[in-house]
Amino acid sequence: MEKETEHTPSLEALIQFHGHLCGGLAFAARVCEKATNELGVQCNHGNDLRAVIETTDACGIDAVQVISGCTSGKGNLTILDYGKHAYTFINRRNGEAVRILRHRDFDLERIDPVVAKLRKTVFSGEATEEERMTFDLRMLKVADVILSMPEEELFTVQRFKTEVFKKTKAFEQAECARCGEMVAVNRLNDKDGERLCIPCSEKRV
Repeated sequence: MEKETEHTPSLEALIQFHGHLCGGLAFAARVCEKATNELGVQCNHGNDLRAVIETTDACGIDAVQVISGCTSGKGNLTILDYGKHAYTFINRRNGEAVRILRHRDFDLERIDPVVAKLRKTVFSGEATEEERMTFDLRMLKVADVILSMPEEELFTVQRFKTEVFKKTKAFEQAECARCGEMVAVNRLNDKDGERLCIPCSEKRV
């Protein structure tokens, strides 16, 4: 991945989509680059890939969507709230897959202790304007470092092969017996003789 001062078209598009460049975005961009190279899949709007991300509310999710082309709307991006910096990519043509996990020794504080110290204050909304500006400026430099770091210092890669399942969408809909709203039939639950949508089936009566 080229440095922040020499963005590739994909990185430029990513920054425009996400709104700024940061460490999380840079890290996931490196992950996507590694995954597509390992699997021999070029960017074709995600048609040959499936991605599973094991964290939520992370900047890296945008990197996966823009660079790999995998999105929730296409049905080939799954986001799991596991709290891990782990990314799995599957070649849907042959089942070849990689799971890329952030290296246990990767430490933001070693790159920039000031950014590491300010991060909690900034994300909690308690930072002053000066602290916020300092954080943003230094984060750009952190991203630049991540974009040029040796990959073995960033993550580990596990290769494996998996069965490729074709995902089908349910176009047929039916009415929830309780709220009356229309629901995809494969999302209705049978409960006490009624066909209920997920929220209604989980409500205590």
